Amino acid sequence: MALRKCRECGAEVSTAAKTCPKCGVRRPIKGMSKLLIGFLGLSVLSAWAVIGNLVVKSIPPPTAATATPTANAAPAPEPIQLSAPKTVKIVRQTTVLDDFGGMVSTLTIKNTNKFAIKDLRLLCAHYAPSGTEMSPTVAVIYEILRAGQTRTFHDVKLGYTSPDAKTYSCTVATADPA
Repeated sequence: MALRKCRECGAEVSTAAKTCPKCGVRRPIKGMSKLLIGFLGLSVLSAWAVIGNLVVKSIPPPTAATATPTANAAPAPEPIQLSAPKTVKIVRQTTVLDDFGGMVSTLTIKNTNKFAIKDLRLLCAHYAPSGTEMSPTVAVIYEILRAGQTRTFHDVKLGYTSPDAKTYSCTVATADPA
């Protein structure tokens, strides 16, 4: 057992002592309460979620211009600006929040193009109960979707959202030719 100073008189007292042997005060050594520890833990998790959301939002989708070319490598194809509602469509979306405020979705996406696409960049909007759009997030599905294919993607991580968000909607913003 460790020795600590009494909160009243400053005498050294065992951490297991119920009273100070010098001044007689009850509970001479106070530890952090469970409520304070819980509050600190929740604060750290909240800060982590907010910082994670800011980082996700601040990272732009990669483009051929920002990619670092390697020696003898073919240039990367330019991303295709898709008319998302017309050529690539999310036909079904189910989103749940994990324990830390991260959104995890199952998305069924249909490619109506005449060519295969890959690296689908999703733009996800979050809405408050009032219908106000909150801060959006960006996610990328690093898979190939063949021409005319409809495919379901499970456990797609869409970033963090505010606990006030009640509904979510994603669209395919861009994709690269496969």
